[in-house]
Amino acid sequence: MGGIFDRLMKHWNKELRQ
Repeated sequence: MGGIFDRLMKHWNKELRQ
């Protein structure tokens, strides 16, 4: 349970940067 969390955080960061 590490890659998934990292992927989620990256996705959220992208949405926040929009």
